[in-house]
Amino acid sequence: MLQSGYNGQRGVKVPTTLPNARLVSATIHPDLIKPDARITNMLPQFGQFLDHDLSLVAEGAETGIREQVNMLTSFVDGSNIYGSEDERHAFIRSFEKGKLRVNSANSKFPPTNAEIEAVFGTKPMVLGTFLAGDDRVNEMPGLLVMHTLWFREHNRIAEGIYNLMPFWDDEFIFQETRRLVLAEWQNVVYGEYLPTLLGMDTMNKYGLTLRDWWSNYDPNVDATVFHAFADAAYRFGHTFSNGIIQLYRGLENIGSYRIRHNFFVDTQVVQDGGKGYDYILNGLLIQNAQTYDPFVTEDLTNHVLQLPTDDFGSDLIARNFQRGRDHGLPAWMEFRRLCGLETTTSWLNKPVEVVSDSWLKLQGLFQNPNEVDLFTGGIIEVPMGEALTGPTFNCLKVSWE
Repeated sequence: MLQSGYNGQRGVKVPTTLPNARLVSATIHPDLIKPDARITNMLPQFGQFLDHDLSLVAEGAETGIREQVNMLTSFVDGSNIYGSEDERHAFIRSFEKGKLRVNSANSKFPPTNAEIEAVFGTKPMVLGTFLAGDDRVNEMPGLLVMHTLWFREHNRIAEGIYNLMPFWDDEFIFQETRRLVLAEWQNVVYGEYLPTLLGMDTMNKYGLTLRDWWSNYDPNVDATVFHAFADAAYRFGHTFSNGIIQLYRGLENIGSYRIRHNFFVDTQVVQDGGKGYDYILNGLLIQNAQTYDPFVTEDLTNHVLQLPTDDFGSDLIARNFQRGRDHGLPAWMEFRRLCGLETTTSWLNKPVEVVSDSWLKLQGLFQNPNEVDLFTGGIIEVPMGEALTGPTFNCLKVSWE
């Protein structure tokens, strides 16, 4: 939905018909703390880790038209663990006993960017301390913990296989370990994460439940991640996120940290000789996530990538809107139509899944319902049945599966 058909963001004509992205964020998505007793921080954190297995837009890819190129495979294949390129794959492997390369100071953690540079003569990433299959590993402490978790799982399994079969060579052990790790990864995604997120009614309706007897690869299935999923529907986790993350030693709360002060900072993870990993992981399993609603923590709307010397940072939600417009996403109502949901061209006809307060706020910003951005429209929808997210985003997530 680009204005000229191949270029030009939606709403860029003068005068523009779309409200400023920052204004929409501030009006529709203020901070309001409402924990959801059904879920913990592991849900949005796991979701972010999964997202980084599916999509990463290449910067400056010249295709002749305004089209974005995904640098990842789109399959649930652990590319965030093992990398999507031969060079990165070589960086993270030890080539000994099937294991991944470990940190020289603490073998329970992945290698550092500096260690790889010392060995290979090239610095893999611009930002962050640790190296993993995906460049975003150091983005926030919880994400680094997830990378470390699966790094440790690979090496645990590889060690077990080597102890049983010491005559197998490194490559065979590595590939067998990788196969088992990916089986675990896919089973958690499809067997635990998606049923919690979508609800079993949706899983059964679209045939997404796991079948014990089926394990085949169908080369005719198009696994492409489409823009509506990557740019909007799968950004639902921002409303689940807490701005203050609790730390636990076992079941004992021992402190907390703010997200705003820990972008690309690993101090919380490596504290106490690396025990910070356990403190954060326990917290992910204990602290309740926020409710799925229009409200988003100010740590994401006012303080993303904030520098220590500044009072504020960037607005992730405004970025969501602007990214959708830049990538040519059609508006919310168009996706409701595609999903077989009620649509309207008038503010007099409110969809049943939207509460009156949100509808009135939209009316004060947009000329008509057909101009509402997909992200904000999807986020304001009330979840139905067992699902944790609204019907439009549920529909788009199911389409990806």
